Amino acid sequence: MSWVIAIGGQKGGTGKSTVAQGLAVEAVRHGTLAILADMDVAQQSSVKWGERRRAAGIQPMIDVRLLHAVSGIGPLRRLCDLLVIDTPGRVGSETVSLAKASDLLLLTTDTNALELEPTVMLIHSLTAAGIPDDRLAIALTKVLDDKREAEARAYLKAAGYEALPVALRFNRVTHDVGNEGLAVTEALQKSVAEQANQFFEGIAAAMSQARDRMKDAQLAREPDRSKERGERER
Repeated sequence: MSWVIAIGGQKGGTGKSTVAQGLAVEAVRHGTLAILADMDVAQQSSVKWGERRRAAGIQPMIDVRLLHAVSGIGPLRRLCDLLVIDTPGRVGSETVSLAKASDLLLLTTDTNALELEPTVMLIHSLTAAGIPDDRLAIALTKVLDDKREAEARAYLKAAGYEALPVALRFNRVTHDVGNEGLAVTEALQKSVAEQANQFFEGIAAAMSQARDRMKDAQLAREPDRSKERGERER
């Protein structure tokens, strides 16, 4: 069964495109048929990144497509095993629909209050709209140092949430790597690439856990469905 993960957030500049591009690259590198869908039809950051990557002949090649609306998710997911969605740098009327159409919505946030506060508010609004907690995850991105990361984690914990265990560090290398069509896991500086790989392993683990919860929920519903079928047959 195909899987859809949307990379979103309350604001622009939180590293959504960097995360989406890296996730797509690592998925393909591990043998998964993946598509990277860019929903930001105005800026098209991931589309342009894909063009630079293709022009440079960087392998593996990534299938990057423009996604104009949530209604296009269904047709795209039928073409791949993993659909990674790079969302626009804003929250709009389609956010709840996007969350409902995705198996996991990963919210990226910096470590400052200007981004943490709206991230928590967004989660509140999504859960109020009926999105289950286990289909939402938070990733700390653009982290400058351990102190800021610890403060951000403490803030989220006080609000009742936890971020993925590994944050994505921010430095000059991670800032510039996309200019060449590379993913952050492909950075020439080995320490940067290794740290980024640990970050994406955390996302993979979150996806696996979400899959397991979905399977458990489906199995739990099976007895009720069997009972309904039996009653109809009688």
